[in-house]
Formats: sequence, structure tokens, C-alpha cells
Amino acid sequence: MSKIIKQTILLSAALILILSACIKKDFKEPDQATYNPGLTANITIEDLVNLYEGDLLHLDTALVISGTVIANDETGNLYKAIIIQDSTAGIEISLNAYELHNDFQLGSLVYVDCNGLYLGEYGEVVKLGSEYEGDVGRIEEPLIAKHLFKSDGGK
Repeated sequence: MSKIIKQTILLSAALILILSACIKKDFKEPDQATYNPGLTANITIEDLVNLYEGDLLHLDTALVISGTVIANDETGNLYKAIIIQDSTAGIEISLNAYELHNDFQLGSLVYVDCNGLYLGEYGEVVKLGSEYEGDVGRIEEPLIAKHLFKSDGGK
């Protein structure tokens, strides 16, 4: 076989591969599942914040707050935290995870089961999180799904 025929066959095969990779296929989009965690807020964020009296406070009762995500880590202004608010106040929730904006988008409605969490203060701001060396710290990633529930509504 001559060199030109070999090059033509090789070029044709490459062209077929390139063109076949450009075929658009219609894929079915996944169903947008809606979720309602079955929780009902039984305390406002303002009332929860007012429970804090200056010392680290362990919340050991069935308190549930709900609020809309008004800030997350997407812009880089918050690190490992989200801020939610209801009609009374807002609170920062410290979470030991990255890329929180993927799970907690602005405008999302979130329920927080506060049982087992701590209220503390950092930089004169009351925060909700876990205990870390006698202060309020971040909720560890495996525990986030136990305490925070994104729900229908909001955005």
C-alpha cells in the first residue's frame, strides 16, 4: 500500500471518530425530588439566641429552628459556615465541610435540629455549632445530615 492510501485511511478513521463524538443525544433529566423532613420549628431564631447568656450552652432539648439561607461560602466571605434567618433574627451555623453553597444555596429553606448542638460566641457573634475545646466549633461533616435538613420552600 502506498503512503498516501495509508494516510487517507488514517485521516478518514480519525475524522469518523471526531464526528461521531459530536453526536448529541437526548438524555432524560433526573426527577427533581422534593423533600419535607417532617420537622416543625418550635422556637424562633431570636428566642434561641436569647438562650445564650455568655457561656457555652449545650442544647439538650428537642429544639428545632427553620430559616432561609442568606449567606454561604460561595463568594468567599464565609468559611465553613452558612447564615440562616427567619422573620425574627439570623444565626451563623459553623459546619466542617467545604463547598457548602452546593448543598445550601441562597434562598433555600433549612430546618435545624438543635438537640446536641452548642450555642457560643465568637467575635461577638452568637453561633450554633459543636463543642471544640470549650468553645463553639464546627459541626463535623458526618453529623451535618443529622442536624440540618434542606426542605421544600424558600428559593
